[in-house]
Amino acid sequence: MQREAIQRMGWRTWGLVFLLALVCPAQAQEWTYRVRPGDTLWDVAGEYLTPSVPWQRLQEHNRVADPYQLAPGSTLRIPVQWLHRQPARAKVIAVRGDARSQTSAGRVAPVTAGMSLGSGAVVKTSPEATLSLQFADGSRLLLLGDSELLLERLTRLGRSGIADTRLRLQRGRIGNDVRHLRGPAANFIVDTPSASSAVRGTRFRVKADATGTQTEVLEGRVAVSAGAKSALVQRGYGTVVAPDQAAVTPVALLAAPDLSGLVPAPQVTRAPLSWPAVAGARQYRVQVSEHARFDSLQLDAEVDTPGYTLPPLEEGRYYVRVRGIDAQGLEGRDAIAQLQVDGLLQPPYSIAPAASSVVRSNDVSLSWTRAPGATAYDYEVAGAAGFTQPIAQARVKDTT
Repeated sequence: MQREAIQRMGWRTWGLVFLLALVCPAQAQEWTYRVRPGDTLWDVAGEYLTPSVPWQRLQEHNRVADPYQLAPGSTLRIPVQWLHRQPARAKVIAVRGDARSQTSAGRVAPVTAGMSLGSGAVVKTSPEATLSLQFADGSRLLLLGDSELLLERLTRLGRSGIADTRLRLQRGRIGNDVRHLRGPAANFIVDTPSASSAVRGTRFRVKADATGTQTEVLEGRVAVSAGAKSALVQRGYGTVVAPDQAAVTPVALLAAPDLSGLVPAPQVTRAPLSWPAVAGARQYRVQVSEHARFDSLQLDAEVDTPGYTLPPLEEGRYYVRVRGIDAQGLEGRDAIAQLQVDGLLQPPYSIAPAASSVVRSNDVSLSWTRAPGATAYDYEVAGAAGFTQPIAQARVKDTT
């Protein structure tokens, strides 16, 4: 009992330290630069320091005797507040469906792959749209349908590789793949109307609506805060923050579904999916993408049972992602499988006339089994096996 209490105290202390580290002033932080052959203090200051900080201050701070003779491989300590801050951009990696962006100046434009967005831009997606953004440090974000995201602050500090990213999810859902943040002042923060999620390298999801905020952590740790309430959410846990909630309480996410029973290839255009039920799941989310990283989605659906028949898909390779949803609405761990869609429907089987039979009548009836996904059938009758002497052919709808 005593050891468990000490462990709980340890986690709370670690979480407090983590939260404080995320919000502590940059003035108390330093970035380390490793000297390259030929470097001088004047060169380093010109590349990394804000113009108001002369190179002499860097010399004094590091007690450098000769500013023109720096030993390669040595290090220079540079206070973060001395680094030159410059605007960063977010690049649209992929987009599917109708999405719009509005710049800080009020200009509205369709979102297209390859375009870049700056601080102050607002991105809105229609219910069926999805898109992916990549930020200055390589971190990525998937914005799902019927969502609104404000790129509140996109900044990078000189050529240091340090990025300071702050987003505000007004409503909707996002998935984040954040690279391990380099430098003491690096930030990746997602605010919603009811909570804030701050990370330093992780994969996590956030959902915001009128009832509150959901955060689900798949890798790393996320510091979730709402007013005076806060918690450090570990990998494999999630939390729901409601306006009237007394505390931020992490709960374990549902296990990933078992997709080993899915047939990877070949499949028909309306492929049926099924998997064993996940304990504790009230619903399931099914997502389909042409991209292995799910940069955009062909499908994003919630289903009540552990199975789903895909809508018609064009021939090609797809990636399927399935996860359970618990009673609180938290979405669990992902299971991913590949699916090869064959554009050709499975053929029906002939019922009559029987193969190699002789029909002693002027009236011939053809019948066959129903083919999954078919809405019409073509039949042909020929006087030779190679169908070079056609006698009759036609298309019939929805009949066998």
